[in-house]
Amino acid sequence: MSADAMIAVTAIASCLAAIGSLGAAIVMYYQFRQASKLSKETAELQTLQKLDEQWQSSRMVIVRRKAAEAIRNGKPDGNVDQVLDFFEEVARLTVRNVLDEKTAWHAFYWNMANYWVGTQEYIRQTQAEEGPTWSSLQSVMPRLRERESKESQQSLEKISPTHDQTKQFLVDESHL
Repeated sequence: MSADAMIAVTAIASCLAAIGSLGAAIVMYYQFRQASKLSKETAELQTLQKLDEQWQSSRMVIVRRKAAEAIRNGKPDGNVDQVLDFFEEVARLTVRNVLDEKTAWHAFYWNMANYWVGTQEYIRQTQAEEGPTWSSLQSVMPRLRERESKESQQSLEKISPTHDQTKQFLVDESHL
């Protein structure tokens, strides 16, 4: 075999090796993307499970019961703060994309919306005194309302809890 033929064979072999390496790199990239997606979904499900366990825990049920009573009596207290702090954490995790917005909406929207409506004056007073308290919750609630509107195919005006719905929600929470 001539030297030119050997060079040509070597060049072809090198090209084939490069194409094979590129193919392997592409496969590895897609496998990495799938693994990353699966890892994010797993982390999101674990986070959701922990939040749900916390929300349903006997300690939090007592806090929710007392918070609902305090709101109904017009005397928000530390129990209300704990409920709003819980929703602040849900909102913060949503902002940081640990929880998908649709997941947060599906799992917590109605509770969040009713506590949000029931505590607006208290939130305003607290923010006036302490600064940007519950700021993530404040930024996420409009997004969750938009999601509720989109998912229910109703206008924003129709999806917000009415005064009577919030009142009944708080009665139900106070009887947990």
